[in-house]
Amino acid sequence: MERGEANEVLLTDLLIKFLPKKYSFVSGIVVDRNGRPSRQVDINVYDSHFHPDLFSQISTVLYPVDVVYMTIELKSLGGGC
Repeated sequence: MERGEANEVLLTDLLIKFLPKKYSFVSGIVVDRNGRPSRQVDINVYDSHFHPDLFSQISTVLYPVDVVYMTIELKSLGGGC
């Protein structure tokens, strides 16, 4: 597992502990109301009660902007210990 991916997992685990169960956290692409996609987002915080699970079998999942509450991009700093 790469450092960036490990950081995403750690932050997601922390968010799961503190936010209500209706929220889900996953990497993916947000699509605006005009059908324009964002770049890949590290963590999308979305309402799992309203997200259609239509595209869960493909590698990149699309999230309508109307169900996404927040996007989080993580940056890893280079360097040693």
